[in-house]
Amino acid sequence: MTALKSLLVGYPLGFVTPGRLGEIGRALYVKEISQGKTLRLFILDKLTNLVITLLFGSFGILILLQTQLTPAVKTTIWVTLALILGTLLYSIFFTSTVNLIGRLTKINHFTRMNQLVLLAFSILFYFIFVAQYLLLVINFDRINIFPAFEAAASVFLTKTLLPISFSDLGIREGAAVYFFGKVGVNAAAALNASLLLFLLNIAVPAIAGLPILLKTKRRL
Repeated sequence: MTALKSLLVGYPLGFVTPGRLGEIGRALYVKEISQGKTLRLFILDKLTNLVITLLFGSFGILILLQTQLTPAVKTTIWVTLALILGTLLYSIFFTSTVNLIGRLTKINHFTRMNQLVLLAFSILFYFIFVAQYLLLVINFDRINIFPAFEAAASVFLTKTLLPISFSDLGIREGAAVYFFGKVGVNAAAALNASLLLFLLNIAVPAIAGLPILLKTKRRL
């Protein structure tokens, strides 16, 4: 329940901040462990999700826009992908990364299995969002699953790299119209799906978390 309340509190805090940076306030609402450790765990969670978003998003843009990208941009994306994959493989097969994470988070018993579980949950989390997105688009227009997946991954990457609006409003919708247009989805369908995704995954949880945010008091 503590984790659930902390998660729900993060939604209204993130709703009113660019790039949803306000979610960092979740750390203030976990009383069972220190705020410093909670903050480090939150950062680890966000970094893991960021790596997954960069990985699939880079592949998506590379495949979707391969005929439009300059050689320099393609090279940059391939280098980025190689670095991400190399970092993931190194962290999985070498204990030094696990030990480093343990020291940074102050979790002395952090193991390779913990790391794999965290990575697996981040991948599952990512694919749930993509599946939601594609199902919403299907309600408005016909799509081919794999090209649409590339478009969705590209949208998520774009909004992640451009955290300049409240709850990514405008950035996500503009990117959706552009990238889904590349795979034959009309602009209205892409826009409607993006707005519904925002409503389901951000606006509704933010409303649910607002009473908890207003009632919960924590001495800073």
